[in-house]
Amino acid sequence: MSPRLDAITNQSRRRRILSGVGWAILALTILSQVLAWNHARKFMTFSDAVDRTRPPEKLGRWERLVVLFRGVDFPRPTNRRTPMDVGLGFETLRIPAEPEVMLEAWRIPAPKESPARGVILLFHGYGGSKDGLLGMGMEFHRMGLEVWLTDFRGVGGSSGSTTSLGYHEAEDVRAVYGAAADRAPGLPVFLHGASMGAAAVMRAVAELGIRPVGIVGECTFARFQDAVENRFAVMGLPRNPGGWMLTFWGGRVAGFDAFQHQPVEYLRRIRIPVLLIHGDRDTRVRSEEAEELGRAAAGPVKLARLADSGHEGGLATSPTEWRRALEAFLDAHLPPPSR
Repeated sequence: MSPRLDAITNQSRRRRILSGVGWAILALTILSQVLAWNHARKFMTFSDAVDRTRPPEKLGRWERLVVLFRGVDFPRPTNRRTPMDVGLGFETLRIPAEPEVMLEAWRIPAPKESPARGVILLFHGYGGSKDGLLGMGMEFHRMGLEVWLTDFRGVGGSSGSTTSLGYHEAEDVRAVYGAAADRAPGLPVFLHGASMGAAAVMRAVAELGIRPVGIVGECTFARFQDAVENRFAVMGLPRNPGGWMLTFWGGRVAGFDAFQHQPVEYLRRIRIPVLLIHGDRDTRVRSEEAEELGRAAAGPVKLARLADSGHEGGLATSPTEWRRALEAFLDAHLPPPSR
């Protein structure tokens, strides 16, 4: 073969190789985006699956690989108990949040032996429902408060089947706050949110104009993207690019800019008293996030660190410290309970 023909052959071979590499990169890019979209769709939509995918901390290697390709299965959360099961009287309320959203809430009146000191509205985290708040409801009832427990949209007795990790749920917070203010005029209203519930509470105060006396945020992530990236880290996977892609597609699936859903930024516009409760064993929210949130608050803020608590909340694992932090916060802004 002549040198000229040999050069042409080598050049053609290089072009085929480069073309193959290019097509392979394109195919991998498309596949990764399809996988990320499917993860986001399943993460933001409660399914009809019978079995829920186990928490990432409890997955084995093979299970993690399956989840990486299939996404999570999350059945629509339901309520299996009512306040009556823990000895509390209640009424069930139906509260419209938007034209197509109807919320279900339980209103637990304050103890009969004394006037209510105030009202506290409790909001659950991702994958939870209002029956998971009954333990806290009992504690706040004991402290002399009227207690409201609410199913976010897509959960329990409320309408819908989707979630947005607190973005659209802020509208639910606003609706319940308005209903509580109408039912108990003149009483101070506090908001309590766990994880996603805290994000919804903070957005409702910062951007939707509600004015409670104070708010409590437990296990609060600093940013939507942080919450997503931390799930990858718990599974032993790199935080990115998977975290970035799931944040992007999660927002597209749920109809908002997920990169702008940032409790840390909401706190910069919140001037009412804030209590942040963080468990130092929380694998879903890093300690750095809790510290950042504490520094960001524009108003008076208290950060209570619970050494033995994780993402399940302080009442379950550090009840004495949890009660002490909550009682101190409420006592600072409420009249003392009647004796």
